[in-house]
Amino acid sequence: MPSTPTPDHPLSYRACVLGASLSLAVIAYATLLPFEFRDVSLAQAWEAYTGIRFAGLTGGNYAQWVANILLYTPLGFFWAAWLTRSVGSRSGQVVMGLLAALVALATTMTIEFLQIWLPFRYPAIADMSGNFLGGVIGVVVWLTLRGRLGVWLAEIRQGGPVAVGIALSAYAVAYIGIVLLPFDLVVSPWALADRLTSSALNPWAQAGGCLGDLSCVGFRGAEVAASLPLGVLLAWTVPQVRDDPWRFGLAAVVGWAVSLELLNLFVASGVVEGRSALMRAIGIGLGLGVAGLLLADPSRLLARLRQWGPLLVAGVAVPYLLLLLLGNHEFGPYRWDGQRAIETLQATRLLPFYYHYHIAEVAALRSMLFHMLMYAPVGLFAWILALRVRVSRNQVVAWAAGAAVGLALLVEIGKLLTEEGRPDSSTLVLAGIAAATTVTLLEWLAFALTRKGPGDSAGELASPPPGPIQPGQDPGLAQAVPPYAGTSPTNERRWTAGEVVRRSSGGLLAVAIWLAAWAWPAWPGWLAAGLLIYAVLLWRYPLAWLWVLPPLVPVLDWGVWTGWVHIGEVDLFIGMTVAVTLAAGRWPGRPGRWLPGTVRAAWALLLVSTVLALAVALWPLAPLERGLLSHYATGWNALRVGSGVLFAALLWWVVRASPYSPSEQFERGLVPGMALSWLAAALVILRERIVYPGLLDFDSAYRISGWFSDMQVGGPSVEAFLVISLPFAILAAWRVSGRWLAVPAAGVVAVLGSYLVVVTYSRAGWLGLVVALGVLGLSLLWASRRPVAGRGLWAVHQALIALPFLVAGGAGFALVMEGTAVERWSAVERDLQSRIDHWQETWSLAGQGGSPVWGRGMGAFPAYYRYAAVGQEGVPANFEFARTGSDEGVLRIGAGSSLFVNQRLFGPFHGERPEALQLELEVRGPPGARLDASICEKPIRHSFDCQWERFRLDAGEGVQALSWDVRLDDLASGLPGLRRGLVFALSLGGGEEAMLEIQSAKLTGPDGAAYLRNPEFEQAGRHWYFTTDYLWPYRTENQWLEIYFDQGVFGLLAFTLFLLAVVGVLLRRVSQGKVGAAAALAALLGVLAIGVFSTVFFNPKIALLFYLVALLGVSGRARRRSGRRAPIGQP
Repeated sequence: MPSTPTPDHPLSYRACVLGASLSLAVIAYATLLPFEFRDVSLAQAWEAYTGIRFAGLTGGNYAQWVANILLYTPLGFFWAAWLTRSVGSRSGQVVMGLLAALVALATTMTIEFLQIWLPFRYPAIADMSGNFLGGVIGVVVWLTLRGRLGVWLAEIRQGGPVAVGIALSAYAVAYIGIVLLPFDLVVSPWALADRLTSSALNPWAQAGGCLGDLSCVGFRGAEVAASLPLGVLLAWTVPQVRDDPWRFGLAAVVGWAVSLELLNLFVASGVVEGRSALMRAIGIGLGLGVAGLLLADPSRLLARLRQWGPLLVAGVAVPYLLLLLLGNHEFGPYRWDGQRAIETLQATRLLPFYYHYHIAEVAALRSMLFHMLMYAPVGLFAWILALRVRVSRNQVVAWAAGAAVGLALLVEIGKLLTEEGRPDSSTLVLAGIAAATTVTLLEWLAFALTRKGPGDSAGELASPPPGPIQPGQDPGLAQAVPPYAGTSPTNERRWTAGEVVRRSSGGLLAVAIWLAAWAWPAWPGWLAAGLLIYAVLLWRYPLAWLWVLPPLVPVLDWGVWTGWVHIGEVDLFIGMTVAVTLAAGRWPGRPGRWLPGTVRAAWALLLVSTVLALAVALWPLAPLERGLLSHYATGWNALRVGSGVLFAALLWWVVRASPYSPSEQFERGLVPGMALSWLAAALVILRERIVYPGLLDFDSAYRISGWFSDMQVGGPSVEAFLVISLPFAILAAWRVSGRWLAVPAAGVVAVLGSYLVVVTYSRAGWLGLVVALGVLGLSLLWASRRPVAGRGLWAVHQALIALPFLVAGGAGFALVMEGTAVERWSAVERDLQSRIDHWQETWSLAGQGGSPVWGRGMGAFPAYYRYAAVGQEGVPANFEFARTGSDEGVLRIGAGSSLFVNQRLFGPFHGERPEALQLELEVRGPPGARLDASICEKPIRHSFDCQWERFRLDAGEGVQALSWDVRLDDLASGLPGLRRGLVFALSLGGGEEAMLEIQSAKLTGPDGAAYLRNPEFEQAGRHWYFTTDYLWPYRTENQWLEIYFDQGVFGLLAFTLFLLAVVGVLLRRVSQGKVGAAAALAALLGVLAIGVFSTVFFNPKIALLFYLVALLGVSGRARRRSGRRAPIGQP
């Protein structure tokens, strides 16, 4: 018995066994869903089974009967093929066919008997008759068409025009069969006449049918796509259509479309619609155009696809993803409610096709086909991209299926965040099948189109020229270029299975991040567009992430707009950096040491300590309570704090995967990137000074915050960022200026940087500034002590390099040594004692839990401080976003320390400025409790001009409605771009011990426009953020003490060893004349100086930059062009 197909045996033995097994498995799965068996005894089941009677077929169960026939037809077909494979005589084949029919009968009887134990399922003679009839039809089809099937399959395997015609004809038969579903045919002339005058015939659309909703639009699009192959078949079989498409083609398109639509007249449940005929006509017309391309020169078309395919995919992928979101999510509205998402997921049945069990069979079949059409483009994209790199068909099939399943998973998970969405695991199965089938069909179509027919040796496909094809090249377009035919040349690169996995994983991650951007609370379109532009830039320029990420840190922090403290916009760009690196095929592969041995060992210890601290903090997993993204005192704060080290590790992997050496990445990437980040921060801060206190107003106690949202609870973020970036800005100014302008340019940057740090009025920041500038100046002097580029010692313009760094600090202080600065200096002794007291409280807290060796868990300090209540100010930030018993969102504010729950007003003054706003509150609380409401000009925490209203709750229970007519007066006036931001705030009245429950806060204008988002707290803390004047509960205010508290002695030792190793290497580099190392050393030591009196890593992006500067600063050396050392001021 041959195992491969032959003319007598069209199907291989493996195909027969696989088809028979799969058809049986599909029947068992589809008919025994949902596998919830009842408690029924065997005797009761047998009694029920033997008591069934034939109730006849009615309109209600006719569709189900037809579905049963279709379900069992493959069973009879493949079992007959399997059983007759070794039988040569005709009579023997008939006997085996009868045996296959008996297999179908035994299967249906067994299934119907088992259904007695299932809910909502009952055995029925009608079902068994349909099942058995389907098996018999399958057997008859095999026995009747076995010979012809062998001829057809042989033609298909050999390719050529006949094979394409057979495939298209089979598709047309299947298409017509789907149109005629559920085969409740009308053949009586009188019945047809009645349908012609009934609502079954509609010039445009059926009354009550779908019109403009998204599901209807998607279904019409599917109609167009499904009709396209019919146009190809029309052009393939009718030469007149190809020769004269405008006359014969247009008539044929209209005739085919109308005829196919009129077939619905012969289906009792069918409806004829003019718009459906139009969609079919459009699809068939497009098919004629596609046929013109295929028939003209398929080899040239394949070559063009190989050449321009990536650009085509890049252009089409974005609209496709938008349409995919539109069809599945309708673009929201999204609700970032973790608890509700978990509840929805828990209530979702994850069995594939479970929800198809509860709808009609025809509707389920059409739904499945629609979802397969939605994800078929993923297979098309994968196939086009694979044309450029030689891989096996199975690799591309696996790649496409994995990408489609991953994309479907993201889309289905996204449904948890929509109002009425519910994920369906069957979409994952259908997506994988659709993508894999699409790749297989396209691969065969490329094979078939480039063959002239059986035995055509001249039609053998030539291998494409080795190496990548660049736009504009024409690599032998006269040659036929198959996707995967033949053996690739030895010098042509082949993707490994691991590379396929990495690239597809990167693509899926990029899509996930891009989709997450669309669900962002603030400006999702701009964020998604920025991510897309960044991905394209990074794909083209591997160094681009070093130019983009550092400048984004001070300018792309929308936490006060989103209300989220644990995740930010820069996180998406970091994730996109990793995704693009994976998708581009970049992978660390070059040998050699990237870090000195001591630094590498210390960095490994620090990573281990971080992971252990994360495990301590997160295990056991804290519940995903509402509003967890709005508060620091939660176990999930560990991920925020630990992300600095973890993101640095990820980006160090990106460094190692780059085609540039690490030293080149430092000099050409990080140095200009950090300089740009300082410039971006300087512009933000100068604007802030101009808009709020005034550029030269040094009497105001206002301390700048920049756009760092974590300044809502104070902290050193702004001064730490300025200090870590300033040395690189000075170095960049030195390098880009001319020979005689280098000193003045660096001096201007140093003086301006000093001013920016001084107006933070942070004494720790002042210390960090002095240390950074002093270390930079001394390091550059040290670096210049040796001969430079063949010249003598101490060239005059190089000696002057120390001048700006030695005088910058004094010049900066001289500008502002009055008013607030004097007051800050005079309070040093008092505030130092307060800080020492806080350190002692922290030390006592450290002894109340956790391990002194491994720590109390990453980011654990805010939670420890909150629940230990060591302060005298009461519970810090005593608020929560919760749900009532009626499942309504509320904001609860309780007694405790200083607390304001804020929301920035979204765009109230883009047009004509309203004179007044109307505030409406719904509040529940004890009688006499006081609630304060305000609208203030506020950057983040510090308030300027305000309008206040104090409410007292009346006696009585229940919800009280409060209102306030807010006069804006001169608030937020001024020129566009220089207006102060307006913030609405709620707070519990001073001294109150009550707990208030706020059910809604609505702020509207005279025209009814809403100026507050999420006013009823249905989305927990989305758009709301808190501020406080009580700052001790959030940081230990000493970086080493913070690390000890979180990571224990092990973490503190690892961090200290890492610092010592990095500083030692940088000092050695400085002694060798490396000015980049001097800037890195100054930046790191300046930040560490601030860390003596502050927790500089409270903002994880500062920690990320700190570790990036350290790792790249000590990484491998750049390649030298000659044996002489480069002149100072140059790489």
